Amino acid sequence: MQLTLSIPRSVTVTVCLVWLGVSTSLSDVLPRAESLDSCFLDVPDEIHLTGGADCGYVVVPQSRAGGGEGEVRVAYMRLKARTSTRAAPLFMLAGGPGRAMTGDPAILLLFQDSLLGPLLDRRDVVFMEQRGTMRSRPYLDCPGFWGAQREAVERSLDEAAGFALLRRQLLDCVARHAEEGVSLAAYNNVENAADVDDVRAALGYQHIVYYGASYGTKLGQHVMRDFPGVLEAVVLDGTGALSDTDWSAGQARNAKWGIDNLVRLCSEDAGCTANYDIRALLDAAFALFDAGPIASTLSTPEVPQSNLNLKFTAEEFAGYLHSLQTSKYGVMVLPSLLNAYAAGGRARVAADMVAYMGAQRHADPKVQDADMTILMHLAMICSDDPPRSFEDIEAMGFGRYEALFARSSARLYVEMCRVLDLPELPASVDAPVETNVPVLVLSGGLDVQTPYFISQGVADSLPNATHVIFPAGFHVQVMNVNPCAIQIARNFVENPLAPLDLSCVTATSPLSFLTPDFTVPEPRE
Repeated sequence: MQLTLSIPRSVTVTVCLVWLGVSTSLSDVLPRAESLDSCFLDVPDEIHLTGGADCGYVVVPQSRAGGGEGEVRVAYMRLKARTSTRAAPLFMLAGGPGRAMTGDPAILLLFQDSLLGPLLDRRDVVFMEQRGTMRSRPYLDCPGFWGAQREAVERSLDEAAGFALLRRQLLDCVARHAEEGVSLAAYNNVENAADVDDVRAALGYQHIVYYGASYGTKLGQHVMRDFPGVLEAVVLDGTGALSDTDWSAGQARNAKWGIDNLVRLCSEDAGCTANYDIRALLDAAFALFDAGPIASTLSTPEVPQSNLNLKFTAEEFAGYLHSLQTSKYGVMVLPSLLNAYAAGGRARVAADMVAYMGAQRHADPKVQDADMTILMHLAMICSDDPPRSFEDIEAMGFGRYEALFARSSARLYVEMCRVLDLPELPASVDAPVETNVPVLVLSGGLDVQTPYFISQGVADSLPNATHVIFPAGFHVQVMNVNPCAIQIARNFVENPLAPLDLSCVTATSPLSFLTPDFTVPEPRE
């Protein structure tokens, strides 16, 4: 079994307490900043800082709407500007939800002089973590959840037994954190957006420039709705729509678009057209599962007794194919792989699925949880348009691949959201955001996670939005070091109202799909 997975309130409070004659200490007023003696990451030599860097927490209420008492410490790391300046700082937030912005030290290399480094000449950069993630406190860790997924595979549990194991682990984590005062009802998009404003206020900034990647784009839209006055400009990179509320239908729609786009790219490549009928090959590959799940053995040569007998379902195969579409090299090889599956049958599928699942099985649960804090992730998903059903997806007119992928991606969320049973945000938070704040929307032309037509829908409701599509780009441009996107984003941050030079966004050469023998074709004339 495999289960895998888009006026500072501090001032107001102080004034009110004084007006009411209540004695209070400034240290009790929220939000407040608490500095750390050492930072989460060392700044590499390639980053030329004269102002230095600092790290700490901004203490905020756990809930501003009665969802739980207590405090949350939201972590931040700040690169200070090289010169004294009043320019609005750049706030950068990660995706997931559940990822840590400073989880990978490589994030700092984005601020080399050849990339985003010039922004440090006159403005601070703040890497802001989200509540519940690895750097913040409490850290809603739940490595047992990831370990349970591995245990389900190792014990060859069926779906019902596997879900029972996952439910127990999830409930254990919820209970452990509840004993420490955590209320999962306070971990939602509205509180998350209010944290952004509180961090801004506590660090002493009047305005900020907001950058969000992937889920960070949805969070950014909540900030735009609730706190538009503090935003000088916004960059949305790999944009999801708040109005996209049907998980299963959205996943199926995106998967269908991905295959349609792949077919279009193949039709523009003479070699691909000559060698592959992608839709026919896709049908042939899934037909291999008509006889039932495909069995194989996962072996570890250095530990022979750890060999596992596995069975792979058509749903798991759909998830695997979709994962290939999320990377440049995966897309290049996908037609040749489908061709190999049609020719090699169930044994060929088994060999690749074993390699795919083997990598997941040997992953460290603590590392997996640090990369994606699953309890925080689930709380955010399950409190805002959680997946409810996937049984009727075939009736929506999607093909076998799209329907299976939607079921595969939704199944875990449906089960786990039932376990958490969190109060949901009102439907009003799903309305498209409308604001005059200058917005730069960055999209990848090959992004199957947040296809560019979704980003365009978000941009259409924003009168001062510029949408830039990079033909050969995948999901998220700046964080994945697209030099052209970085240049455009840098210029936009420096002067959001100036016309943008988009000359580097040229139509790149079509992808060179691998030949049936998995070689790279000769370059085109």
